Amino acid sequence: MSSTSVVLTSPPTPLLRGEGSKTNLIEQNLVGKDKTGIFVRVFPNGKPIIVLSHPQQETIVKLIPERTYNISGEIYSSSHAKRPDIALEIQLANGSHLVYIFDPKYKLESENQDNISRKSKPIRQDIDKMHAYSHAIRDSKGRQVVNYAAILYPGTHKTYPNAQIEALPAYPGNEAELRTHLRRILTQALIDVAKSRDEI
Repeated sequence: MSSTSVVLTSPPTPLLRGEGSKTNLIEQNLVGKDKTGIFVRVFPNGKPIIVLSHPQQETIVKLIPERTYNISGEIYSSSHAKRPDIALEIQLANGSHLVYIFDPKYKLESENQDNISRKSKPIRQDIDKMHAYSHAIRDSKGRQVVNYAAILYPGTHKTYPNAQIEALPAYPGNEAELRTHLRRILTQALIDVAKSRDEI
């Protein structure tokens, strides 16, 4: 995947930080500005594009495109190397991690373009890949760290609740629906962080 630029009307950082958030922006390599306006850079090298910290909770949040999980490291893959398109990593005060994965997909259950509609369903291989991420990606203690994994695709919303896996509808020109889902997921992530912090 090559680097890309997408024109924005406003920076996306508030969506990650949440309303009334007390987090600090440590680093951002996502949003830039030139004479044409605000734009987004998407990097293929696994470098975090946004890093946030919460001083009181000692929590660090990283948004990483093209994140590679090799067979060794602080967070690693227990099988072959895994590289989801987008990883949201949350590091807690005790050093443990929570990972949320998002993978844009363009294939549907029906490959016939004439049959593509908002009722189209995800293909099994893409959902199986989310299961593979969930089971394979672990921390240094061998614990599974993927709390949630989703594909983003031009089809209907489908959830697999027992596995914390979803297929999220992503249609050009209808970003509001996807944004609603992302807010729900990130709100749940904050709840997950609070629960994990209470268990420390």
